[in-house]
Amino acid sequence: MTDDPALIHLLSILPSTPLRAGSVKFTQDSVSDGRVLCTLPRAAFAPQSTRRFIEISEAFTGISCSALLPILPQCELFHFGIDPQGGGGRNSVRKVYAELSTTDSISSDPALNYLALKISDGRSLLTHYRNHPMQDRDTALALLEGIRLPYSLRSAAEALMFWLVEQATAPDVLDVVEHGSTRRSIDINFSDHSLTTHGVTLLHDVLTALRPSDARLADFLCTKISHLAIGISGAGQAFVTLYGFPVPPDNQRGANA
Repeated sequence: MTDDPALIHLLSILPSTPLRAGSVKFTQDSVSDGRVLCTLPRAAFAPQSTRRFIEISEAFTGISCSALLPILPQCELFHFGIDPQGGGGRNSVRKVYAELSTTDSISSDPALNYLALKISDGRSLLTHYRNHPMQDRDTALALLEGIRLPYSLRSAAEALMFWLVEQATAPDVLDVVEHGSTRRSIDINFSDHSLTTHGVTLLHDVLTALRPSDARLADFLCTKISHLAIGISGAGQAFVTLYGFPVPPDNQRGANA
């Protein structure tokens, strides 16, 4: 499988070879596994990191990325995402994420972890990713209440969230709001907290609730998943996205693995 033209373009303008990983998005109707996320540290854009990041982001997306400027002094990691099958149009969905180095960098919005711009069919949407501590079952339920998942998927998501609440060191859970659309999701970061075998079982239940007749679901599940998103798209469609399928360094500028 050859690289998407958007990825070829991105790799040609980035200042150095990025860390590159894949993701798989599940809906009731489809499985999209051609998605990619490229990550670089702030130092890669030196000496004028902010200006160079904005210039590259605008060359990648084709729109102004000035909405990200207010938080860039507090950011140490930058991410560029591509979904070749997203949006339903002819062009790939493109995303640019700025990751704050701490959750208390901006006093007016202390829980902000990421700010992202998504570009789909010429439309730009700003997305906030805010930390949402899972203190108990009530806080987990309150977060799920705002997403309005279908009943079967919500039940499986509740079981997963309740399991997270019981962990001694739980991963970060983010409340994701896309301004200008009805998209809403929860994002769970397992980068520093690997999934246990029981966690993988609960995640399999989540995927089965979404795609009950798909026999391939287990092929995508492992304890190395770095990130999970569960939500409702701007089109009102339930989705689950798994992140953390790294591309070997020798394939970084070649074909997809």
